[in-house]
Amino acid sequence: MEPNEIYEDSKKKGLSARLIADALNVTNHSVAEVITSGRRSKRIAEAIAKLIGKPFTDAFS
Repeated sequence: MEPNEIYEDSKKKGLSARLIADALNVTNHSVAEVITSGRRSKRIAEAIAKLIGKPFTDAFS
């Protein structure tokens, strides 16, 4: 998925990068980097995929 698609799916579920970051006890910047720049934390990426209801491999391929 493209970063904008991940953000759109998050928004549809009532989530924001800030809410995800708070839930994972990480910074908003860390979540944004995983979504936008390809810097990957597998833990954060797996959580984002789960929260938006997509398989990890679909969300971050």
